[in-house]
Amino acid sequence: MTTFKNILFESEYKRFLGKVRVTYSESSSIMDVAEILRAIEDVTIVNPIGGDKEKNRSIYDVKFFSYRPPTEAFSILRQKALRFPDVVKLEIATQTIEYF
Repeated sequence: MTTFKNILFESEYKRFLGKVRVTYSESSSIMDVAEILRAIEDVTIVNPIGGDKEKNRSIYDVKFFSYRPPTEAFSILRQKALRFPDVVKLEIATQTIEYF
């Protein structure tokens, strides 16, 4: 949980960029999933960069702020995204995570 102290000392926050691959339900679309990812706390930018509509899979660049280590932050992103019925599976490309 974000505390007032963390907000005051934004230096603790780090900005991450990474790629995720999402498998989504047939009733959903690439842009629906992008909106879901944008709705998750700390996510700032989501850009679809590719995918396969026939297999209901898409790849996104995801940027966000977090005071957690990158793998933990992306793991939380996965947990929150999987709460939505449109998101079937979310995979994180850990080798693409970078600070900016």
